[in-house]
Amino acid sequence: MDQQERVVFSIVPILLLILLLRRARGTRFLLTYNYLDLGTNESAAVSLINRRRQRHRQRNARRQAWVYLRPQGWFEEMYNNRLLRALWKDHFRVTRETFDFICQLVERDLQKEDTRLRKAIPVHKRVAIALWRYGCGNSYRTTGITFGIGKSTIIKICDEFTRALIQKKDDFIKFPSDEEELSLAIRRMKSIAGLPNVVGALDGSHVEIKAPTSCHEDYLNRKQKYSINLQGTVDGTGMFIDDSTGWPGSMPDARVLRLSSLYRKATNDEILTEPEKLSKVFP
Repeated sequence: MDQQERVVFSIVPILLLILLLRRARGTRFLLTYNYLDLGTNESAAVSLINRRRQRHRQRNARRQAWVYLRPQGWFEEMYNNRLLRALWKDHFRVTRETFDFICQLVERDLQKEDTRLRKAIPVHKRVAIALWRYGCGNSYRTTGITFGIGKSTIIKICDEFTRALIQKKDDFIKFPSDEEELSLAIRRMKSIAGLPNVVGALDGSHVEIKAPTSCHEDYLNRKQKYSINLQGTVDGTGMFIDDSTGWPGSMPDARVLRLSSLYRKATNDEILTEPEKLSKVFP
């Protein structure tokens, strides 16, 4: 073999490796290199490469589109058409005016920037998605189909909306703190119930959940369902003025009350002392 043939036979494998490197992943490149340089069994190397190619094609088949086309025209029509405002509360459990107020309230927390790949979902649509999901109780998948958005995006939007509201809950859920607020609350309750010196009405409820992975028996309530205990206090207008939640469903309502901040403040004379000294409500 002359010098020219040696050069040709030494260059061909290198060119082949370069082509494979441009077309394939690093693992396939290493398998081919071992076959050419280390004398690996030809049939075994070809079989490994073919299996790698097949797995690569299967991965690509799972995701055939960057964004799937979904129908999403009904909400935009409802949002922009003022004649459809009468249907707003039926769909989202709030009036259009309240909806706009919520959008302004959480705008800074939910606002996203457009990118070169796509436009961000506007704030009003994010709020509508969360209200639809929580108000109707639909699954994330059916909510995504309704609004033309993927399931994972729906989950993220609902989580962000919930966190935004939790950060602002103390601005709206607050117990009357001064004499004027207490007097107004007492007058409202007396007008609807006829009871003196009553600020609000308290009751408990259960929020059904999936069985926790640990200590699940603590969350099994008397109706044989897994839940967390919710205690709420409302004034004469039906607005929440105090809440206590997160306790296991098996816990009695009386114990939930004694563990709440409302009970602690009342027993320490931090609340319910004006406009006149009220008798102890709690034992």
